[in-house]
Amino acid sequence: MGQVVGVIGSVIAGGAVIVHSFPLFLVGLALMGMARASADLGRFAAAEVHPPEKRGRAISNVVLGGTIGSVVGPLLVGPTGLWSLRLVSRKWPDPTAWVFCSGEWQESWCSSG
Repeated sequence: MGQVVGVIGSVIAGGAVIVHSFPLFLVGLALMGMARASADLGRFAAAEVHPPEKRGRAISNVVLGGTIGSVVGPLLVGPTGLWSLRLVSRKWPDPTAWVFCSGEWQESWCSSG
């Protein structure tokens, strides 16, 4: 649930940058902070459900998962960027095109298609 709040917060923060709204940007960042807090609580949850002799291993597994995610996540930016360019270049409408073609960018993004 916390990660869903983080995604919503990032969408709000991104939209706030587009419409130049600093207060809305702060709301989005607060939601993203809640997601970060829920991710950090995973360490405590891992420690609570394991016996004392296995708590160190449980916490290290949670930290390892976050470390792998922080390395692999940015590596996925290139391939997913290329995938999104192929998706937008198609002639059928997709959700990305609906978002970009419905706002103030309509003339610059959608007039050539």
